[in-house]
Amino acid sequence: MKREFAVADNHGNVCVNIADKTTMMSSMQRPGRLGTMGRSVPCEEPTGLAIDRKRDKAFASYGNRKLAVVSLGTGKVVQTLPIGDDCDATAFDLGANLVFASKGEC
Repeated sequence: MKREFAVADNHGNVCVNIADKTTMMSSMQRPGRLGTMGRSVPCEEPTGLAIDRKRDKAFASYGNRKLAVVSLGTGKVVQTLPIGDDCDATAFDLGANLVFASKGEC
């Protein structure tokens, strides 16, 4: 299992992008137990991952120019958005309520 990025929520969970399991994000709810989230994401090659702890949302960037917004409460994808090519990192600014996805294309 090739792990990419990890973020922690306010409920003791750690969400992890799994790079070799296309379209899958996982959440470790208890040590040694792995639950799955975001399986229905129409995306490939997960890379960056950020979290909005206030609204319980995760933002996962993918190699096929998509960003998935995942509800941490339900584990379901609530929206996908287009992003630039070669994204490797994702960040969330709580103060500005903005999500950022890096881009490698010029």
